[in-house]
Amino acid sequence: MDYSHLAFFFHSKTYNTPCAAHSFLASEMIRGALLETFQKELPYCCEVQVTSFKEQEKPPLIKMDATIFVERQSQKLIVVGKAGSKIKEVGIAARASLEEFFQTKIFLNLQVKVDKDWRKNNDKLKKFGYLK
Repeated sequence: MDYSHLAFFFHSKTYNTPCAAHSFLASEMIRGALLETFQKELPYCCEVQVTSFKEQEKPPLIKMDATIFVERQSQKLIVVGKAGSKIKEVGIAARASLEEFFQTKIFLNLQVKVDKDWRKNNDKLKKFGYLK
């Protein structure tokens, strides 16, 4: 996915974007990598939360931790893949999009966790930002 058209707004010295917006954009890019990797194999049951977003100056780098939430253990097995092959594929694709967008190297740590029936739980939907 090409996000380069948005880069001006997030790198302009006159546009001060809070880290929350960066985390949101990063989570959407990771979700995009998930959907591209799995296409129809994985239903839209994944939520991505960036749990840590730290920029460092020397060497220029962004360290990011993100958790992918799924509803079932069987979905987790699909996302992780045999010997971690699928989550690695997702990470490589997401990292490429993130590095293009943020114009710096990215260290991306991905985890997959089961959060049973999160889409049916109003408290979880609020936590993930789907409800107010």
